[in-house]
Amino acid sequence: STNFGDIYILPFDNIEEKFQKPDPIASFKVGSDIERAVVNYHRDNEIATGGDEEPLKVWDINTQKKIWNSKNLPNNAVRLAPKIWVKDIVYLSEQPDKIATATGYAQ
Repeated sequence: STNFGDIYILPFDNIEEKFQKPDPIASFKVGSDIERAVVNYHRDNEIATGGDEEPLKVWDINTQKKIWNSKNLPNNAVRLAPKIWVKDIVYLSEQPDKIATATGYAQ
């Protein structure tokens, strides 16, 4: 992924040279300031993304469509929405339908 929000799906087999730059199999836009993109190894067509003011989203790589979007916490006492900063994402190995995230803010 790039911090411009583009996801590039690259092949990792059939690369003959160590530093050969392969052509992307697919690419699509997932947001604007993406910091993490993680493949669900139990469903290799699924990827989760998130970043600075980019909530956790789950995408189908084959259709390039969003299949799930997280919701932010309610507004605080002064009616401001909590800031979002997804710093890390992991699919739980024993429960691949569950995702854990880490935030860049102390929440």
